[in-house]
Amino acid sequence: MNIAALPETIEFHMESWLENAGIIGLTRILNNEDYAIKNDKLLIKTSSLKTIDNNFFNFFINVYGRYTRYQQIINWLPKIEATLDVGLKNYNYKDYEVYVKWFNNNVKYFVKSGSYKRMRALAHPEVPIEDYLDNTMNLFKKLSKKKRWKNDEDNLEKELKMLFEELKKVVQYFANDTCKHYFLAKNLVYHYVNKGWDGISFLNSQSKIVDLYQDYREYFVQPVIDFLLENHEKDKLSCTTCGRKMKSKEGSGYSFLNGMGYDYGKKNSNAYKFQSDQFLCPVCRLMYSAVPAGFAYNLAGNHGIFVNYTGQILNNLRDANNGILYNLTEAFKVTGNVSPWRAFYDTFSQEINKSSQYTLANSQVVNRKDKHYYFSLIPEIAANVLKKAEEIKINGERKVTLLSASIKP
Repeated sequence: MNIAALPETIEFHMESWLENAGIIGLTRILNNEDYAIKNDKLLIKTSSLKTIDNNFFNFFINVYGRYTRYQQIINWLPKIEATLDVGLKNYNYKDYEVYVKWFNNNVKYFVKSGSYKRMRALAHPEVPIEDYLDNTMNLFKKLSKKKRWKNDEDNLEKELKMLFEELKKVVQYFANDTCKHYFLAKNLVYHYVNKGWDGISFLNSQSKIVDLYQDYREYFVQPVIDFLLENHEKDKLSCTTCGRKMKSKEGSGYSFLNGMGYDYGKKNSNAYKFQSDQFLCPVCRLMYSAVPAGFAYNLAGNHGIFVNYTGQILNNLRDANNGILYNLTEAFKVTGNVSPWRAFYDTFSQEINKSSQYTLANSQVVNRKDKHYYFSLIPEIAANVLKKAEEIKINGERKVTLLSASIKP
């Protein structure tokens, strides 16, 4: 990467909800020191292109990864180690059944997944994890005969110790940072990233690049560097989003974004006189790749929300949506799942408590659900009703408002 020859920053301007979601996604993906906000404009340092591929996946890992089956595997390492430390003399069948259920629902399930099979070659292939798994399953099979646990003469302590030692090897393998780097990233792109875009880069089923970090870098990042190093003074095409001059058509325009545009390479009849004007430069394509990070999703990944609360001030847009993401993920810890609408309400009520001037009037709410986008607009009269409903207390002992009482998690 010839970063030194690039301009110091790249600018992105607030536009429609789609561009704004991509911009908010970039602020979440990048390190704080890698970008600056000036009114309606985001400036990102080109030096951040060195690490943006890692940062892209790390965002999803850090925000949503802790609620996956994969995390349920590595969470049990302290339990396994504690069991070995205490000893297995008094270990009973009921305790054993808990481990059987955990193993079947998490470890066994995960190693059958496409994420595991696809990434295995990159995640410490020298570690004989398949042998550890075979040994573990054979020991589970031997110990699952309930009558053995009732026979006092059948000493199971030795076999149990072997089982837990093998389990420890299995979980230690998955807990390794390199394994987490690949397995979790691959798992999460099919829950969250593909809700915003699909069919290209690592989400292209025909891609021959196994390493999804490399795939993202080659498809989204390197073209930006090449584009910025080129001279575009004599170029005749312009990017439909930002107006940057371009030498040629890039890829398939906007068709990789779910529900947006069409592939003019395959459906040029959709264009006026068969001449498409859907040109997309690599810089904007990088921004659009961050759209899934701009939404706040529930645990299942099937319902996302983005609030286009702007006032044409990017800091307001960022704070409103980050509040929703924070409330959503915090609620995960308590309930195990929660509606994005609940997180929206929590953010709304918290902002009211901070300032009496806070309003959601004329805010656009974009929901991504059931493979479609749904749009709502909160008119000023509705925003004022919501505000009053939040202020009216209906229980003197604890804070229950008219609005909170009507909202279900």
